[in-house]
Amino acid sequence: MKKLNDKESPLFYYPHYITASQEPKIMRMRVDYKAKGYGYYNFICEFLASRGGIAEYNPKVVAKAISEEPRSVAKFLDDCINLYGIFQSDGSNFWSEELVEHAKIVRGRSEKNSENGKKNTGPRKTNKLRTKELEDFEEREFFSDRLAIAEPEPSECLAVAEQSVSDCPAILKEKEKEKANGIISYSSDRLTEKKPYGQHQNVTLSDAEYETLRTMFGEVELLALITRLSIYKVRNNKDYASDYTTIKLWAQNDQRAKSDTSMMLKPKSEFIPKQAFSIWDEQEAQA
Repeated sequence: MKKLNDKESPLFYYPHYITASQEPKIMRMRVDYKAKGYGYYNFICEFLASRGGIAEYNPKVVAKAISEEPRSVAKFLDDCINLYGIFQSDGSNFWSEELVEHAKIVRGRSEKNSENGKKNTGPRKTNKLRTKELEDFEEREFFSDRLAIAEPEPSECLAVAEQSVSDCPAILKEKEKEKANGIISYSSDRLTEKKPYGQHQNVTLSDAEYETLRTMFGEVELLALITRLSIYKVRNNKDYASDYTTIKLWAQNDQRAKSDTSMMLKPKSEFIPKQAFSIWDEQEAQA
């Protein structure tokens, strides 16, 4: 005899297989009750699951729970117990063997997890691996603010570059004058020696690289690229093997982006529909 335990926890889920409607005892029930009986069956299974797999045999309570007429539910329950063998009953309670077995499995897992949780409630030991993970996390948090800062806009760098040119016209003129008079001698050492440039003096270019870039892009645009790279390297903690190559790549990407934007903004040719033609006009012309 099954005992009804009020302290049994409800089952929040139970297995429902796609072949459940094809089981022999369910098919026998469906022959008499059709789809409505299969609906009754699933409603009652949910009702039993909410009570841990077993409930008091009271058709009125079951009918109220599934919102159906008590007489219909009482006859259906009686047939499922005595005729089809879908549910079992001892007169006081009724249950489903499948739900009861499933409840045992679920409660067994819950008790096992509870025991394991009690075993692991002691203080956690700090090991080297956990310390290393904590250090890595703090390092990522430290750099997150710097990484969150976006790369400076080219327009901002161009403004800085133009200001730099306007602030030092005398230096530029003196440099051009020295070149014109042949005072500057481009020895091999000087051509390969790297010099610091940029707002943070962290962009290194040789005289030969600087002159090549200046010839390609002009003084103002080159200073804008250098300023942009200098700010980007500081904000993102970056370093490159060759700042000369990086500036060339950035300039090429900017030109490609401008080209793509101009193509997108280019107005499409206006569509001019053809003049409508009527078969009646053709017939009149032939006449």
